[in-house]
Amino acid sequence: MDITGCRFTANIAKHARSINAVTSTSIRPTPNYIPFRTRVDDGQGGMFSINLGEHGTSLLKEGKYVYDVVMHDTRGVSTNVVTGLAFVDVAMGVVDADLGFDGGNSDDPSQGIELDGGGAFEHCHKP
Repeated sequence: MDITGCRFTANIAKHARSINAVTSTSIRPTPNYIPFRTRVDDGQGGMFSINLGEHGTSLLKEGKYVYDVVMHDTRGVSTNVVTGLAFVDVAMGVVDADLGFDGGNSDDPSQGIELDGGGAFEHCHKP
């Protein structure tokens, strides 16, 4: 799939409708998520990447999170291309090298943060 010209957004949160309880009001809820950095690596080859840098990683506490990746194509159409769960095992000292993507077939999940797309990641992101 050629994704040349497309852009991607990706976020991670405690749950899909997570809001900031301190700044939200009943009229204006404030989403509570951490954005990933995204990049198209090979548009013609259909390859993109997401990255949660050191600052974003430091904001995560131990526990289970949901994440999603949305593709915005050249026509302005947005499509949810990857969703999954992330399990944070270690909240302190996690660096980018500890971020592992599991397309659903890993026998030995990484230490640190594991993003499990249930197989969808392998379909949308060619290794």
